[in-house]
Formats: sequence, C-alpha cells, structure tokens
Amino acid sequence: MKTTAYLLIGTDGVSIDTKKFETEEDAKKALQAAFDAFKSERTDMEESWIEDTAAYLYDGDTHYWSIDKVEMEVDLALAHEEFVTNWMYDTLLDDFDVKGLTDDEIRELAEYAYERYCEGNGETEYECIEAAYEEHIDEYRKEEER
Repeated sequence: MKTTAYLLIGTDGVSIDTKKFETEEDAKKALQAAFDAFKSERTDMEESWIEDTAAYLYDGDTHYWSIDKVEMEVDLALAHEEFVTNWMYDTLLDDFDVKGLTDDEIRELAEYAYERYCEGNGETEYECIEAAYEEHIDEYRKEEER
C-alpha cells in the first residue's frame, strides 16, 4: 500500500535533513518556522527568499529547504537519492575544481559520491564527495588530455 507524504528537505551545504509530514499544510508551516528561526539567528545574510514550497538563505554559506510530495514506499528512497545526488552535484560545482569537466562527468562524480554514502561506512555526505572527487578526478583529467 502506498501513502502520500510531504518531505521537508533542508541542507546547510554540509549535511541534509529530511522530515516527513502527513499534510502539505503541516510541511509548509514547518518550512516557514525553519526559515524564520534560521533567519532570526543571522545578521549577516546577503540574500534570502521564501516561496510556497521552498526557501533560501545565503550568509556566505548556502541554506536551502524544499517541500516534495512523495508516494511512500519505493518513492521515498528515490526522492532521497535524487535530492542528495543533486546536492552533491551542486557542491562539486561550488566547492571543487571541476573546470573542464562536462555536466555528465560532474553528475557521475555526484553519483559515485552517493553510492559511497549509501555504503554506510560512517562518512558524511561531504566526506563522500571529497573521496569520490579524489578517487575519480584523475580519470577525467586524463580523458580531457586525450
């Protein structure tokens, strides 16, 4: 049996937090509360916005929240994989030297990082990105030179 749920997914650029809500209204209330609480703690924000199902703050670091409707069971794992992989992709663009790599190659690095994270060896999402980058960047650089 499948059931609909609403995930409030947030990232501070280092880790990812996911909370499940039964109703979209509850998820939106939690999004607003998280945004307000975070915004009240910061005095050095350079940019911020909030919409119906997403919010963003930038204070030198990126903070992002979104609400995603999912069908529970198989879809929950897929939604998590997609969100984490997209975050890892964005992190590679922002924090690593991926100049000269194609979009597909950067996406592959993010997928390597996600696979490593799923091994459950105690590494954080960011540590998995670092490891995937260090393990595979030379392969891409060699292909680039050809």
